[in-house]
Amino acid sequence: MIGRARILLLLPLLAVACAIPQENALEQRRLYTIEIKTREIKEIAANPVAGAARAADGTSQQAVEADAMSAAADDPAGALVLPEAPDGPRQVEVRFGLLVTRASGEGLPGITFDITQTDPFKRLKKTYRQYVELPKAFANQAEQVYFSLVADDFVDGDAFAVLVRPEVPEAERGEYRELQPK
Repeated sequence: MIGRARILLLLPLLAVACAIPQENALEQRRLYTIEIKTREIKEIAANPVAGAARAADGTSQQAVEADAMSAAADDPAGALVLPEAPDGPRQVEVRFGLLVTRASGEGLPGITFDITQTDPFKRLKKTYRQYVELPKAFANQAEQVYFSLVADDFVDGDAFAVLVRPEVPEAERGEYRELQPK
């Protein structure tokens, strides 16, 4: 009976002890800033949406253009004028070069941050979460870090931004590697 009572008394202490490293990591995260220094876009698949639509109705862009040219030869005044096909959403690999700065403190082995993708009208399209490993000691210095991600719906004019969230809701902490128990 006495052993069981001791265990029941120790359980809250163990829960607090496990929370301390996570709280420490949350405090450390607030000391980091991340800035995009370079961004390189490499096209993986051009306009998959438009290509799928043409394939679905059985016509190709060349067939549509050939029909329009034929109509123009028969009746130049009534010829259909086709605008240039707009670049629709396409799959790209975006390679980032980031400048990571830590104000002070002991530092983390890596940090998780959010990358937002906005359309040309500044509306949020998608948020990606990325973890990068960091050098052990670089307080009050900047460190260059590189990574890449695949954006499935990129259009010209889309923009990317990075953010180290100062507060991470408890429900989302499982998605942050530096907040996991060691």
